[in-house]
Amino acid sequence: MTVESDKGPKMTSRDEFRFLSEQVLTRSSADHTIVRLRDHHTGTTRFANNQVIQNVDARRGSLAVTVAFGGQEGTASTTDFTAGAIQETLARAERIAMVSPIDPEYLPPPDPCVFPIRDTAKPETMAAGPSRRLEYASEAIGQCRMENLMGAGLVSSSAAAVGIAADERAVRL
Repeated sequence: MTVESDKGPKMTSRDEFRFLSEQVLTRSSADHTIVRLRDHHTGTTRFANNQVIQNVDARRGSLAVTVAFGGQEGTASTTDFTAGAIQETLARAERIAMVSPIDPEYLPPPDPCVFPIRDTAKPETMAAGPSRRLEYASEAIGQCRMENLMGAGLVSSSAAAVGIAADERAVRL
């Protein structure tokens, strides 16, 4: 069996998130703006009776925008990362904030800070796309066949990218 090589899932990079968040932060008219991104890639390969029965990959991304005018806060989100959709999401968050009651317990975003960057993902996990999972399942099936056994199981992989950006404008008087 020949299996093409996998490079793993394409996740949103720091530069891509910076670009997406700048689209929001530079256009926001709110006192406070927070942009949150979640990009999640999952895959599962199932096998039963010594044969692969399913090999599924899914990617889900969402971008949420929270804005505040004084203590009035609004949040909107989208799964569409096009410039137009992101701008519409910002506009919806601003409209929601303008009609929301003042939250007496509202807190602005924390002061800017630098978080350490740690590479916590193992390269072999990041490379475990559909082809690699198929290799692993085929290896297990082959072992079962050599022992005259029937095998069943699953091989799964997942990766997530998360980003948070905030901006604070001078509070209006």
